[in-house]
Amino acid sequence: MSTCRVEQRRQADRLADTLALNQSVVAVDVFAPGVGAREVWVVEATLDCASIPTEVLRTLAAGDAIVVDTSPQGPANMIVTATI
Repeated sequence: MSTCRVEQRRQADRLADTLALNQSVVAVDVFAPGVGAREVWVVEATLDCASIPTEVLRTLAAGDAIVVDTSPQGPANMIVTATI
């Protein structure tokens, strides 16, 4: 595993840990490159609200994450997928 991959994994883990501290976040998962359709680290957060709170967006931006998908899950939940 290259150093770049290790640093990206650490970055994804730090982002997941920080997101988990947010009240709106119900769960956070980190997926390694190649798991699913993406060849990069993926952080997926499940929120208990219908839109993405500003604090979650700030956390994603501070973690240099790229939001690649937001999927409403019924009237009161949202899944946000970001890549590192």
